[in-house]
Amino acid sequence: MQLAPTLRVYPARAVRDAGVTSFCQFHWEYKMATSAAVRDDEPATKFAKDQLKSIIERIERLEEEKKAISDDIRDVYAESKGNGYDVKALRTIVRLRKQDPNERAEAETILETYMQALGMI
Repeated sequence: MQLAPTLRVYPARAVRDAGVTSFCQFHWEYKMATSAAVRDDEPATKFAKDQLKSIIERIERLEEEKKAISDDIRDVYAESKGNGYDVKALRTIVRLRKQDPNERAEAETILETYMQALGMI
């Protein structure tokens, strides 16, 4: 919910006594303190807070799962290295298998052309 802007006049002493650095800060704090739309006892505010908390918790859970999967992948690469496989080659193969076959063929053709131009093949 967006609050409509209002023009308020506050006594200079009230602003100074509030210990704020600017009139805008005082107005914002006053508006937030007195607005019914942001009170914790409002059902809409409670719902929004609960929804936000739920979103954050889901993201945190997914981040934990992502880290666990990343750790598992690292372990598989370490295991393959222990079995004598070249990890760099394995990573390249995994990357190439993710690509569309047509895009991969095009990229290989361009790479070959550049290598020929440089006298590398």
